[in-house]
Order: sequence, then structure tokens, then C-alpha cells
Amino acid sequence: MEYNDQYDQKTENLFASCDLLLLKLFFNMDVTCGFPDVPPETVDLLESLGLLTLKGDHCYITRLGKNAVSKGGVKNFVKDRQLIYSENNLVRREKRLVEYPLILGVLLSLILIICLLTWMLIDL
Repeated sequence: MEYNDQYDQKTENLFASCDLLLLKLFFNMDVTCGFPDVPPETVDLLESLGLLTLKGDHCYITRLGKNAVSKGGVKNFVKDRQLIYSENNLVRREKRLVEYPLILGVLLSLILIICLLTWMLIDL
């Protein structure tokens, strides 16, 4: 599964709803869950990300939620955590293929340097 920054309109609206709820909580506005202005999927997504907690009918922003607000919202939070949101599921993004050759190259270079140093010490 490739990472894609593009989301359909329904998901964009969900992220916007999440951002609005987090902003209300960030500025200490009292928010009661279950009202028409707070859709349940918004609360579910934020709770699954650990950005808010529920106590009774009230939502409370977590420290992670405050961090998400200051870093640009839920969409950026999902992107930074290397998650993909699709069809009401959060999936960890696969590693990019570019990272593996880089790691392999560094490891091979270290092994080569160690072998050369060992060979030089043996010759002494």
C-alpha cells in the first residue's frame, strides 16, 4: 500500500471536524459528546489516535492532542505518524523502498571498514 496525501472529500471533512473539535478543547471550551455538532466518527478517530479521552459525556484533550493542534492538525498528525486513514481504519504506512538500499549501503560500508582495519592490524 503506497502512502498518498490525497484523501476523498468525506475523509477531508472528517479531518476538518476533528480539527474543529480539538481546537474547541484546546481553548478550554466545554464540549459534550453526542450533540449534532460532534459526529461520533470524529470522536472515535480522535480517541483511537489518543488525541482525546472520554469521561462520561465529556471529551478532554490529551497532551498528544495539544501537540497535534500546534503542529497543524489531525491530517499532519496522521502523516507524521506514518499512518494511512482509509475506510475508517488506521493502517501503518509501509517503508519506502529508498530507505532499504541506504541502510544496506551504510552497513556494508561499516563491514568493509572493519575488515580493512582488521587486515591492517593482522599485517602488523
